[in-house]
Amino acid sequence: VCSGEALRPGDVVRLRTRLPNVDIWNLYGPTEASVDVTWWKAPDVLPEVFEVPIGRPVSNTELYVVDPSGKLALRGTVGEL
Repeated sequence: VCSGEALRPGDVVRLRTRLPNVDIWNLYGPTEASVDVTWWKAPDVLPEVFEVPIGRPVSNTELYVVDPSGKLALRGTVGEL
């Protein structure tokens, strides 16, 4: 489980190479590892080129993206989590 710092693609590749039978989970949260609000499980077979997403909301959690004025952003637009 990786939480507290950004998980880079190279980190995932190195972990997958050294520990091929271990699940790799990326957890994301606003307070540097004390609260995790999203999760992403690295696939067993990594694509040649990939990014590490912050993932999906943990159970019983909803995430919202807001625009620069703090209003709910339209789906597919850039904003702040």
